[in-house]
Amino acid sequence: MSSIYPLGYKFNLGRNASAGTVRAAFRDVSVYSFVVDTPGSASNFTISEANAASGGTSQPIGTSTAIAPPAPYYWSQSSTGVWTRTAIVVGGNYVASTGVLTFAAATPDNIVLMINQGTLSDGFNYVTVAHSAKATTYIACELEVQRDPRNLRGLYA
Repeated sequence: MSSIYPLGYKFNLGRNASAGTVRAAFRDVSVYSFVVDTPGSASNFTISEANAASGGTSQPIGTSTAIAPPAPYYWSQSSTGVWTRTAIVVGGNYVASTGVLTFAAATPDNIVLMINQGTLSDGFNYVTVAHSAKATTYIACELEVQRDPRNLRGLYA
């Protein structure tokens, strides 16, 4: 029996340093999951969209009245492996004018925020998610072009 390994077929990976500005492109990708391992209590993500890989215009997601917050909720995982869903509320835990999403005071093992391409404003094809104190792993899901890992296109261009 043969198997297909998932890297390049199901997902691709990238990384953004703590408080970094790496932009992930929504090219050949439908959904990004942004993961932070052991983020600490009362920490936050800063979430923005851009219209170029570097330079160009960058703005917080959700600044347009026609745009919902970056996602309806985020997920946190406890040390027992149980996932909890938390609603994202503009004016509550999400400040649309700055793009800052603040997490609850509990200290989870993982936090995952998923953003799909339809969340971005017209003309914006890049997203940056930066954690206040830890590196963020970008997981490109639902790849539209599947390749051997040696031939995967970089997520940032």
